[in-house]
Amino acid sequence: MSMETVRDSVAKFIVRRGLVVHRAGRYPVGRSPLRDAEYILGDVTDPCVFDVGANRGQTLEAILKRWPAARAHCFEPTPSLLPEVNRRADGNPNVKVNACAVGSAAGELEFHEYGDPLLNSFLEPGKDLWEGAVNSIKVQTVTLDEYCERNGVEKIDLLKIDTQGFDLEALKGADGLLNDGKVAMILVEVNFWRFYENQVSPGALIDYLISKDYLPVCFYEMNYKRGQGSWCDALFLHRSRSIPAV
Repeated sequence: MSMETVRDSVAKFIVRRGLVVHRAGRYPVGRSPLRDAEYILGDVTDPCVFDVGANRGQTLEAILKRWPAARAHCFEPTPSLLPEVNRRADGNPNVKVNACAVGSAAGELEFHEYGDPLLNSFLEPGKDLWEGAVNSIKVQTVTLDEYCERNGVEKIDLLKIDTQGFDLEALKGADGLLNDGKVAMILVEVNFWRFYENQVSPGALIDYLISKDYLPVCFYEMNYKRGQGSWCDALFLHRSRSIPAV
């Protein structure tokens, strides 16, 4: 059996089992956002992490598993989901759960709840969303600039935003923090399908981050719908920082 035949057989075996093989490189990132954030932060054991759009606390749980001493600030406006977030916080004094949303201005906005809470958003359903909203409520919004000033937060190591198409508005409310480079890394969801009306386009989101001196670490595994790339997560790092080389 030739080496080429062996290589082809191994490749087919890997693909059939849904596995991905990464070539070792100088910068060992690109497998998962939190793993990459941990590598970039290095010896930091108590990072300041903001979880905007905490949902049921899934990301919070992953954060605390990776960094048990993390200082976490969670934001979730859906009343029915807050008990789950608090359950995962489990009375941790380093975790602050905020029953509100994040936007470009403080105030009150109409928020749409869907059958699947992962889809909850300020935005109306778009042409590619498979279900409509089942309820609408008024929720309070804060800006990250105001929140950090009020709570004495001087810098954020990782800002995760998952607000279903509303991500740019949340970022605009952190304009001061971003201009001063006080956020080291930003993890956002990039939507290619039109899940919501008036959702931020991938180009506008990326252009905004680059204009604030945030450069991509990685665009992670693409999620496919009907054989089309629909969305992926992306991690950005401030230009003042760099990925450690091995």
